[in-house]
Amino acid sequence: MMMVVRKTRRSLSLSLFVLAAVVVGAAGGAVAQGVLSTATSAQPAVQTFDAAADSLLALVPIRDISEIQSAMNAAQAQRAEGEMRLQRAMAMKARSEMRIRLKQSELDAVKSRLDLAKKEKDEVRKLDLEGQKKQAELEKQLLERRADLRSREVSHAKALVEFATASARACEEELKLATKRNERGELLRQPLTASLLTQLQAAEAEIRKYEGQTLDARVREADRLKDLSAKEVDLAKSRRKVYDTQLKVPGSR
Repeated sequence: MMMVVRKTRRSLSLSLFVLAAVVVGAAGGAVAQGVLSTATSAQPAVQTFDAAADSLLALVPIRDISEIQSAMNAAQAQRAEGEMRLQRAMAMKARSEMRIRLKQSELDAVKSRLDLAKKEKDEVRKLDLEGQKKQAELEKQLLERRADLRSREVSHAKALVEFATASARACEEELKLATKRNERGELLRQPLTASLLTQLQAAEAEIRKYEGQTLDARVREADRLKDLSAKEVDLAKSRRKVYDTQLKVPGSR
């Protein structure tokens, strides 16, 4: 049995043993640190860059499962908030569009009366109607700016939902990775056998798969965050336009 273990140990790649030391160091601390220190002291004074060892760096930072779960809960809550904002923004957008149509009807009626006053050469009525027309046009412009604001709010809410969804998805992938890392840590605490080495190799393959999936999910999350940030800029600019227009319309709030 010892001969089998020794032969299997030799067949295992050097990278897996180094990775095992790193994992034990993350989970157990001092014991693995001693292993790494011993390995380091055995190296010659002048070293060249070891690309294989560098590849063992954790590209997905190691986090506790409870921390990842907390982040996922926060993302799910943010998604629910975004969905609520979206429904509210869509309802307000519909009301804004209806008000524009009503204001346009009012403006058309004022224009018709103004045309009649011009034909009748009623200067007093003409001046009054021109004032009403100008006021109606300003109010319509304000309503249009507000409708644009509601559209921006809809886009922003959609972007928020998409970002939160991508964030929650990334946490799901990271949870799989963290769970598999913990399983590997448990294996490393067991006595070394041929069967154990086979399990470690399988666990390492699974970890690499989940690392790739997590990194892909984080890229999508970052893309959604970039889109959300752009929508926030558009929303802020639209609010400023509404503010400036309200200053031109007496009594508007």
